[in-house]
Amino acid sequence: MASSSFKSEYIAGPLGIKYDDHEQSIDIQLVVPGIKRPGIFGKGNTSVDAKFEDESLRILIEIFDKGKKSVEGAKPKDTRLFEVKQLPGKILTDLCHYTLKTDKCVVVLHKAAPGSWEHTLHQHGLDISGK
Repeated sequence: MASSSFKSEYIAGPLGIKYDDHEQSIDIQLVVPGIKRPGIFGKGNTSVDAKFEDESLRILIEIFDKGKKSVEGAKPKDTRLFEVKQLPGKILTDLCHYTLKTDKCVVVLHKAAPGSWEHTLHQHGLDISGK
């Protein structure tokens, strides 16, 4: 399982981030080589700790060697953190989710109010905390 006690300043982010803005939601693709799509029985090599707040999110991704994810005390071979301290608008946390695909984690955020975030995304990116 993902560890909740870590120092985020020492964890690298995803290698790439792409987002697609829609009226009701925004899709975020986090590129992390090594993620394997879970198989038929739901087993994969990746553990994700996703925290969705009204205006922020934190996704901790841990990738393990094959067969090691469920072993108690196993150390991940790679750890990546994606954190947004201030989103351009509020989200509906109960509807937000993620899906693992080969080499990426796709996060879907459902907006509390319909509308485009395109202007803000173009000017400031997804995290507007430093604008």
